[in-house]
Amino acid sequence: MLIILPFAITILLVLVLCPIAKALSLTDKPCSRKNHSGEIPLIGGISIYLCLLILIYWVPIKSYWYIISATLIVICGIIDDYKHLNHKWRLGVEMIATLIMITWGGMEITNLGNLFGFGDIKLGNLSTTITIIAVVGGINAFNMVDGLDGAAGGVSLIIMSLIFALTTNISQISTICLIFISAIIAFLFFNMRIFGRKKATVFLGDSGSMLLGFTICYLVISVSQGENRVISPVTVLWIIGLPLIDAVCIMLRRIKKTEVS
Repeated sequence: MLIILPFAITILLVLVLCPIAKALSLTDKPCSRKNHSGEIPLIGGISIYLCLLILIYWVPIKSYWYIISATLIVICGIIDDYKHLNHKWRLGVEMIATLIMITWGGMEITNLGNLFGFGDIKLGNLSTTITIIAVVGGINAFNMVDGLDGAAGGVSLIIMSLIFALTTNISQISTICLIFISAIIAFLFFNMRIFGRKKATVFLGDSGSMLLGFTICYLVISVSQGENRVISPVTVLWIIGLPLIDAVCIMLRRIKKTEVS
């Protein structure tokens, strides 16, 4: 049921929201940095989020703080898509959403694992600060990955599939993974150049890339921390390595470009 429903719901939501997005000008327009043609609706992330809300009955009650935080992230992303939100406000919302999860949702990095081969690194009083930095960094890393058709969705699909394979006995995590996996596949039908389509008809938007980044951070922290962790904290770096490396490369290119100009 949780394989078919999210897929069908997301397909339907995309079809319904596309004309609404065009009417409201919630679209990505071509410019010097973007070589696509025409105005593309930025409703991929909104569709995935609404699918999650519709299926909230199946989401374990322990994850409701995640839903609240994800709602803040999506609203921030929609405003950013529509009005180009100031980066300070955006970072502020990301930090608030993370603090909500730390305080009430149990999402906190307390142990970095055996990172350097000298035993586990316990963070102690630094855990809250490190968690905020890691999650905010993760959200923005996925936002930077979202530059090519299918990139952010494809990377997120692979990561969530790996997490699902490792957590089939943890209903709280595996349920969220399954909903997202199915919804992302549906989104990719509209976002990738397949079936003879020459361009994407829908983009994730900042709301989508931020939602995926935040959700993946929540999932990997949940399965890598605490006494009942499924994977070691060091393994997390291998799972989310691609978007992190891509984000670092993008930042270095921007710094180099600034120095040249």
